[in-house]
Amino acid sequence: MVDDKLLKLTEERGISKIVPNCPACGCNEQVSVGKVKDSLFDELNRVLPPQFQRLPDHINVMVRCPKCDLAYLSPRLNNNFLKHIYGHWYRYGYGGTQSASDNDTARAKEFHTRHLAILKRVGGNGGKLLDVGTGTGIFVQAANSGSWDAVGIDWSEQAVEQAQRLGRQHVQICTLRDFDSPDNNFDAITMFDYLEHSQSPDDDLARASRLLKPGGLLAIRVPNYNCLQRTLTGMKWVGIFCLHLSYFNRPSLSRLLRQHGIEPVFVHAGNHQSLSMLVGKKLSWLRHRLLVSRNTPDVSSTSTFNLQPTSGLDRHPRLAAYLLGTLLELVDQAGGWFGYGQILFVVGRKLP
Repeated sequence: MVDDKLLKLTEERGISKIVPNCPACGCNEQVSVGKVKDSLFDELNRVLPPQFQRLPDHINVMVRCPKCDLAYLSPRLNNNFLKHIYGHWYRYGYGGTQSASDNDTARAKEFHTRHLAILKRVGGNGGKLLDVGTGTGIFVQAANSGSWDAVGIDWSEQAVEQAQRLGRQHVQICTLRDFDSPDNNFDAITMFDYLEHSQSPDDDLARASRLLKPGGLLAIRVPNYNCLQRTLTGMKWVGIFCLHLSYFNRPSLSRLLRQHGIEPVFVHAGNHQSLSMLVGKKLSWLRHRLLVSRNTPDVSSTSTFNLQPTSGLDRHPRLAAYLLGTLLELVDQAGGWFGYGQILFVVGRKLP
């Protein structure tokens, strides 16, 4: 159980803020859901170079809106500290992910074979595309290799710098609110793994609706709060951490889209990858980590990941975490068979 004194100490440090109203509908009523110590802070403390100050313990507190059923964090990290955490993640944490282990190859393939294919299936045959929260620009690169004229925006300087180092030039540092574009300008807007990070999903969808041409498509991918894995693990769900500010299910996301004149035409919470793909990715990541553990390069403030070998005492907890993570992904695979996978993919069309 989380220590309330630790929660109070985190708030007193001035890194978090209360959210008095629902970020989706503005309702000022809240139902308490629970709280849990943040896992990302712990992970970053493991990979930050020794000269960096350790991050303080942080508690995620979740509430739910009784009106629109959106779950969200309140209090949550303030803007300045969020940027601080994003910077640490893209400089030091991202290098240990499955995507980094194969130079983003698997993620790029998923964008080609699934995300772009879904857009085509619902009538997206090319044109101008805006990718919001593009991160390191993988989807923009994939879209531009096909029939789209795509640009991406992200508020993380470190993410955009990494994209540009990798040759992905159609990416800029910008928020959706500050993005310079006339209304009715895009044939499609994509938000993959973005809306859960948004400080104000209601404002962002209002802006996206204005930017879309009538009949244009808005594709959204978010963690599915109603997935089987979350149902079984509660507040210990891997999807709950400090950078995920809002937690959507099918009804809450569909309601929010319709609120801004966008009608859902495709909704899916089943498996986004086959069992063989899942096992292959896990084995690829394991090989990557074993290779990393044999190397001991110098770590500087400009490195992308702390490659210091783990000690014997540290390896066993990591192995246990790896095995637990694999088990949970298999649970998610089972949930996906019945439409309760942990990824919710929705495409909406802007009404005339």
